[in-house]
Amino acid sequence: MSSMKLLEVSKPRYATPRTSDRETFGGKVELISRGLALPLMPWQQSVVDVFGEQIEGRPAYRELVLTVPRQSGKTTLILAVMLHRALYYGRPQRIAYTAQTGHDARQKLLDDFVPILERSPFASLVERVYRANGDEAVIFTNGSRIEVLRNSISSGHGRTLDLAIIDEAFADEDDVREQALLPTMATKKDAQILIVSTAGTERSLYLKRKVDQGRAAVDAGHTSSGVPNRRTTRSTGRRGAAPCPRSASPCKRPQSSTP
Repeated sequence: MSSMKLLEVSKPRYATPRTSDRETFGGKVELISRGLALPLMPWQQSVVDVFGEQIEGRPAYRELVLTVPRQSGKTTLILAVMLHRALYYGRPQRIAYTAQTGHDARQKLLDDFVPILERSPFASLVERVYRANGDEAVIFTNGSRIEVLRNSISSGHGRTLDLAIIDEAFADEDDVREQALLPTMATKKDAQILIVSTAGTERSLYLKRKVDQGRAAVDAGHTSSGVPNRRTTRSTGRRGAAPCPRSASPCKRPQSSTP
């Protein structure tokens, strides 16, 4: 069986289950991915269905933690989620993308995300792409923007974000990126943060903490209400979703990861 076929049929070892009576924007993200000519695989659809769950019009989950192998469709998932926020959220959105370094984030935006976007029907909704070093951003005709942030404690200063992406979290030995981003979303009740990574090393202290918290939350069956969900299960596959309940205190982060 091919590696791509395995990706399509694998189940996560740890994952937050879908709460079926909640609305979700997962279907809209899937339509966007089709518009990009990159339709979601089943595991990706499961991720966005859960991350997109709504309670009274607001996200049920403030945070998503996702660990997946390399070359498994991470770029498609991130871009589709960002485009949904930017284009179909009802008002202009400010989205920040970060990677292991500022240089890596710049390359990802300009060399991966932008070419896919420019080849798609969504290109007509792009007003301008800023490519100057330090000002990299995609500006949309509706006022939304996707921008690159550097990895420093002050990188988010003066900004108010609606969606933040921490890509390749394995590279972080501390939580500087998260500390820079969280204050930018403090006043946004519907803000979300997406933490994505491939496998870490013994130095990936930030990612390890997220994985440990998430696995504990999945085992306990935490939901956004803080009440154990009896349908929470553990599986033996390799990938899936890990949203963090919005109202749980302290916040428990259901997690899925590779062995």
